[in-house]
Order: sequence, then structure tokens, then C-alpha cells
Amino acid sequence: MTPPWEHRLAAGIALVVALFLVHVAWAQPPTVHGLVGSSDHDVLAQMCFGETGTHERACAAQVHIMVRRAELRGMTVGRMARIYSQPLRGASRRAWVRGLTTHGRRPAGFPERASWSATQARFRALHAFVGDVLTGAEPDPCPEALHFAGPAWLDGDAPTGFEPCCEDVHERQRMFCRVPAGGAS
Repeated sequence: MTPPWEHRLAAGIALVVALFLVHVAWAQPPTVHGLVGSSDHDVLAQMCFGETGTHERACAAQVHIMVRRAELRGMTVGRMARIYSQPLRGASRRAWVRGLTTHGRRPAGFPERASWSATQARFRALHAFVGDVLTGAEPDPCPEALHFAGPAWLDGDAPTGFEPCCEDVHERQRMFCRVPAGGAS
């Protein structure tokens, strides 16, 4: 027979674990796609800032594309964005966006002639917008897209097998594409 103090200890441990799990669930922002951690939110805001500046419709489309691609590949949204986005990979002159935070200091590589205070204010606003996208307050402007690409694709360098879509979203900065039925993703 188990002593009564062990029952109370087990019940106490179960209560502490349950309270911790409730706290963790409340600490994460709910999203239209389940839970996305705060670091994923930060990475998605960095991606948008590096890819499109503060163009909100293009950012909303890119965030939803990253969520779709992450779900297809079974990885976190933040990891998918780091793999997919050239600025986050360090493969562009805007690689400094990887150091942007809502409360941080000027990242290494930030352009000398740019205003840090203005950039920080724009990033904070974009970060809040990404939060709205993740909670579903901002709809997906391009639900059929699975890819986005830069100006080179707009000039005819798109690989075969990709169909442009959502021309009203990109404003000659980004192309959004769907993959035809049976095509690779």
C-alpha cells in the first residue's frame, strides 16, 4: 500500500505540471495555424522586412506561404523562413535584418546613411502586423501561392513549372507562384 504522503506528492506534481502547461499555452500567441512561438514571429517579421520592406499585402502573402511550406515539410515556420529567405540566409545586402528586434540596438551591417530610429519604428509596426497575420486578423491575399520570388523572376527567369498568381499583390517587387497540379513544391 502506498503511503498517503506519496499520493499528495504525486497530486501536487501533477498540479504544478498542469499549471505550467496552461501558462506556456497562454504565453504563446494563438494563430490561424496552431501555435507559433515568439521567435518564429520575430523571424517572420525579419523576413518580411528583408524581402519587401513594409509592403503589408506582400508580407501577409509571404507569411502564409511560409506557414504552408513549413506544414508540408514538417518543420517550424521560423526554420522554413530561414531556409527560404535570402536576407535571412545572409545571401543579400539586407542580411542585417537578421539582427532586427522590437527592442534591440542597431544590427551589424545596418546601412550607415539610413535612419536607425525610423527603421526601428517601421520594424515595430511590421512586427505588429505580422502578429495580426498570425492570429488571422489579416487575411491571406494569395491563398493559392506556394512560392515567392524576386525581380529576376518577373523579368522572365522563372523556372518552368511555376505559374504566376496574385499579380495585384506584388507591385513589381515580388512574384507569387502556384505549382500546377502534379508539380514539385
